[in-house]
Amino acid sequence: MFFSTSIAEKCDTGTFSQLIKETVGGDWGQEQPKGNYTSKVTCIRGTDIPALNLGSISAAPTRYILPKNLSSKRISADNIVVEISGGSPVQATGRVALIPDAVLAHHKEELICSNFCRVMNVRSEYLYFFFQYWTYLYRNGVMFNYENSSTGLKNFNFAAFVSEEKIQIPPIDIAKRFNAMLEPIYKEIFSVGFEIEKLGAARELLLPHLMLHDFSSR
Repeated sequence: MFFSTSIAEKCDTGTFSQLIKETVGGDWGQEQPKGNYTSKVTCIRGTDIPALNLGSISAAPTRYILPKNLSSKRISADNIVVEISGGSPVQATGRVALIPDAVLAHHKEELICSNFCRVMNVRSEYLYFFFQYWTYLYRNGVMFNYENSSTGLKNFNFAAFVSEEKIQIPPIDIAKRFNAMLEPIYKEIFSVGFEIEKLGAARELLLPHLMLHDFSSR
């Protein structure tokens, strides 16, 4: 059970769709600027989601997309990215990553998701409840029940999951208190993640020089 019994008694049964304001598809664009593909972006893939939830975005590739697509597909603060295609026989699709303002401020480059993902704009009062509840269901294998495969690639039936999977939705005051409790914890997680990413970049920069110095001193 996601909630304690005392809180569960105050909840209404509903679905994730009641808490989603809108969703936006992804884009993949081009590897290099070409023709009208001139808007430089960092593109979040499903494989980037675990690291992103720990504050690291360095592995996400740079792509170039149409300016009109950037205006409609850019990721905003507190959006949630969900993986739509991918997975494996033992790994379900449907992983999610929260994109707080700290990530946008740290990375500075425009963010979008790939066309194997989707961006969700969630009601702000329920942001951390939504993210934690979704993650809880994912870790308990629920997303395997909403997968299909037509060409060997597994697809997450997003529409069915958000409209059919029954969840317990707490009163807004409880959701706001949950936000207030989780937000500083996630700020600390991302802050530590950014520092680890900086240290990793410094290591990659210094390691060749250290190796060269080691060989030249022999």
